[in-house]
Amino acid sequence: MLQDESIIRNLHRNLWIYSICIITFTILTLYLNDIIWLSLASLIGSGFWVFHYFKKDNTITFPHGPANAITILRLCLLISVSIMHPGVSLFWLGSMYTIICIGDIIDGQLARALNMASTIGEYLDKETDALFVLLSTVVLYMHHIAGSWVLGLGLIRYIYFSIMYFFIKNDNKESKNPAARVIAVIVFVSILSAFFLPVSLAPYILMPAGILLMYSFGRSIIFELGIVK
Repeated sequence: MLQDESIIRNLHRNLWIYSICIITFTILTLYLNDIIWLSLASLIGSGFWVFHYFKKDNTITFPHGPANAITILRLCLLISVSIMHPGVSLFWLGSMYTIICIGDIIDGQLARALNMASTIGEYLDKETDALFVLLSTVVLYMHHIAGSWVLGLGLIRYIYFSIMYFFIKNDNKESKNPAARVIAVIVFVSILSAFFLPVSLAPYILMPAGILLMYSFGRSIIFELGIVK
């Protein structure tokens, strides 16, 4: 139990640093109009996860099972596809992002089926999902599918954690919304749809997803601050 609490404390500290870096490099990416900066920050951050949390006696022991292996493959594919976005079609981007989302379903089911779920694996999967939302919405913005407001969908997780880190109990995981999984599915489907449907429909698809994300994170803030038990 004490070991789990120590892991969570370290995770939260490193996630706070990671969140600040991601926000900073997102701003740099938008200023320079080049997603390579955010992609590099994501790659370095992911490498840190592997080298910091999946080693024993200075030997890398990652991935600790097929579920984590799929997660890291999703992560690598996500970064690679996003880097290539200027030279490929929206349909191709949407198709590749869809494969990445299907991988999210598979790795979770594998972890549960093989009884190999872990705190590190859970957070790695969660941060991969958050990075998917950020990179895909940055790509949508750069392709003029949606206005700058769509970036809020991608940044909300990082802004939330960079602030709430100071309020989350060091030895506890973040509070969970029972509807979080359903909201995540709706958000993912909404983002993917924006790559395939006419541009004029994008706001009507993405804005409801943004509202659901605001509700989900707003609820988490209320619970973390102890306003509601």
